Amino acid sequence: MRDQANWWARALATFLAHPRVEHIGIYQIRDRRQDQKVIGESENYYLGITRADRTEKMAFKLLKRLVPLMNTGKLTVADRELDVQVTGGVKGTLHHHLFVRPDNRQLLFVWDRTGSPTVRIGTRPGTSVVEYALDGTPHPYEFFDGWFLQDVRLAPGVVRIFEVRP
Repeated sequence: MRDQANWWARALATFLAHPRVEHIGIYQIRDRRQDQKVIGESENYYLGITRADRTEKMAFKLLKRLVPLMNTGKLTVADRELDVQVTGGVKGTLHHHLFVRPDNRQLLFVWDRTGSPTVRIGTRPGTSVVEYALDGTPHPYEFFDGWFLQDVRLAPGVVRIFEVRP
């Protein structure tokens, strides 16, 4: 379940940052029952964001949080405005995307595909930061000085999602 939520967070950020992607769709809302046919291999039974009985998976909860945050009519992709500095650990393949909403709230996605660095991230100025867990749960992020998120520790493939409030 955690892998699927991470995949969705990475995919959503990567696709939305690309200028030619206009829409993102969900192939299957719920998992298929074992007695139903699927295309391909047996792992395709579990592509839904809910289980076959419609109970929500972690990816569903994350998307339920992110869709309203990002569905603002127009998002500005501001990846080039980020200042990401590795301050410790081992850098692998580092990825980051910054989206700015019309109300100047910023949504930041950062992950390292293979490494586990600690990074310092400079954004547009803000007053506070909320981090969203992979289940969509918000938590205040205390290590923010108005410009930089400090001590952001990354684990391989795990996305960290932040909202910088104006």
